[in-house]
Amino acid sequence: MSFMSLLKTTVVALLLCAVPCAAQAKKAEFLMRISHTGYPGIEFFEGWKKFGELVEEKTGGRVMVKIFPMGQLGADRVAMEAVQAGNLEVASCGWNVLSGVVPALGALDLPFAIDIDRDVEFYRALAYPGELHDYIVELLAPARLYPLMFNACAPRSWGFKKADISTFDDLKGLKVRATPSDVDVSCCQAVGMNATVLSMDATFQGLQQGTIEGELLSYSTFEAQSRGGLLKSYIVTNHNIPMHTGMINLNWWNRLPQDVKDQITEAAHEAQEWEWSVYKSINDRGLEYMKQHKVNITYPDEADMAKFQAAFQRVWEEYEAKLDPKMIRLVREVYK
Repeated sequence: MSFMSLLKTTVVALLLCAVPCAAQAKKAEFLMRISHTGYPGIEFFEGWKKFGELVEEKTGGRVMVKIFPMGQLGADRVAMEAVQAGNLEVASCGWNVLSGVVPALGALDLPFAIDIDRDVEFYRALAYPGELHDYIVELLAPARLYPLMFNACAPRSWGFKKADISTFDDLKGLKVRATPSDVDVSCCQAVGMNATVLSMDATFQGLQQGTIEGELLSYSTFEAQSRGGLLKSYIVTNHNIPMHTGMINLNWWNRLPQDVKDQITEAAHEAQEWEWSVYKSINDRGLEYMKQHKVNITYPDEADMAKFQAAFQRVWEEYEAKLDPKMIRLVREVYK
């Protein structure tokens, strides 16, 4: 762990210690603190809100849920490191961050890994016992993490500050924000862009200052992050379908009584199923927001889409030689 990561994790621990837990402890046997970077109205913000309500209901108040949204405790990586250190119970992390801890998980970040027309089928393979789910649990255990809840996020494409970006060839040389994922960086490079890795909370400033000219985001994120007026064009590739997974500290989880674990698991399953059923309507609302802000939205024609697909196929070929072959196989087999 770098010095800055250690410092940030320490700050998170101090902030959490400041939470007034004494009064809560009198009412509940267990306190579950959850960190995520979602904003009100975005898919996984609503999913975690539903989860908190269900946990307190199903456990009869034995578990008190305290949610810290909007990156209050830091970006995904900082919160996840706090969970690994045992200073926080749960952090909701994107796969692009988790692949930095378990490289095999990078396979889930590959372009078009999830078919948007059969997305829930893929989510269930991730979230419920089976070969893919069980392998993910196995891979995360050495990092002291257990995947509690799988939140769907809407498919992402690139948006830009310039209004006249509408074809594959227009992307060449543009500076774009990439997530902390080697796969995402490779996707940017494959279409000719220059990638700069930035956390979500640093992206708005980067766009304002001109350090970057675009970013990867969904319709719903476009609205939640108030990009109207800042980003002027958007090319709909839908090549990146992220997941935000609730990672719970494995030691804390294993210490819970079995009945409480069962109740929390039931709440997680119900909350994720609910979120999977509503996230597309949330994303549609974001699309209307973009139209209201006169964003130039382009749906590539067949010839242009073929260029994107060929570029992303090269990314697959690059990472099939690098990533865990078992994970690659399990991802490919979901739809068979």
